[in-house]
Amino acid sequence: MLTKERAFDYTIQQWEWLAQNGSAHPENWPGWAGVKAMATYTEEVTGSPLCWYAFQEFILTTAEYACEPCPLKCAGLDQATNYEQWEQAKTPATRRKYARLYAEELKAARASLAVV
Repeated sequence: MLTKERAFDYTIQQWEWLAQNGSAHPENWPGWAGVKAMATYTEEVTGSPLCWYAFQEFILTTAEYACEPCPLKCAGLDQATNYEQWEQAKTPATRRKYARLYAEELKAARASLAVV
């Protein structure tokens, strides 16, 4: 089963990879095999490993929609500026910059889990 902590770790790895590969997209991240091996369902979910975690929790709970259990909502990163900037960036260099900044935000959110 994919835990919240492991989903954060995978998502951080994904965004660090995107920070090195400015023209790549999250779906191309080579770490997906590890995420899929831990998932408790077979449906394809796009986005990040945290999206997979949220969908898993959606199936297991009474959440009204699939994104509701996403830990990024709790961390205030579901509409993060650096993510939006990455999404709108036109050049690989700019995409690398915002992917790196978003990875740092994810690391801070992940660190706050250990405190809770």
